[in-house]
Amino acid sequence: MCIFFHFWVCRPVYYYEVKILDGGEHSYIGVGLSGKNCNLNGLPGWKRSSYGYHGDDGRIFEYSSIGRGRKYGEKFGSNDIIGTYSNQYFFVLDIF
Repeated sequence: MCIFFHFWVCRPVYYYEVKILDGGEHSYIGVGLSGKNCNLNGLPGWKRSSYGYHGDDGRIFEYSSIGRGRKYGEKFGSNDIIGTYSNQYFFVLDIF
């Protein structure tokens, strides 16, 4: 995993990339961001103060107790690289 940090003058902006080595049979995996007091028992976006992009359905979750999220991008899994950018949170999927 590579982590890159970029800072602007007025506000910090963070970017990191994760390569999924093994997404498992159903790609039940999420990549995201959370606050420092977030409960980490669950995929990102399922708990308060967290946001996540999920590999099994390509949906983005913003603390959704319903668990449906909203359509965002492609499904992802093994050998995919996911980039996460923190300013207005967006996710990038690189498929090689």
